[in-house]
Amino acid sequence: MAVEYRFLTTWLLDCDRGPVWEAIFDQRSWPTWWRGVEDVVELEPGDETGVGSHSRLVWRSRLPYDLVFEARTHTVSKPHLIEADAFGELTGTGPGGSSSRAA
Repeated sequence: MAVEYRFLTTWLLDCDRGPVWEAIFDQRSWPTWWRGVEDVVELEPGDETGVGSHSRLVWRSRLPYDLVFEARTHTVSKPHLIEADAFGELTGTGPGGSSSRAA
């Protein structure tokens, strides 16, 4: 039986957008600063903007298990939006899954 969850995260930051964009865009660095991200492996880099990048991500929450899924980026609008399709133990569409390349 499939269970549907919806997650909404809003970050309100009083800072320059550029450094925040670069930190979020560089998904391979996420495990160093984003609590819950255990591992990110870039499988394909995508184009020069990050569109088409394909990664495997491992997240851990307070629950005692890992959530492993892959994401393929389909929209990058610097510095406002990164959107990807997720598949595996998490399926859906949402922000995230960008390439680690600088735009």
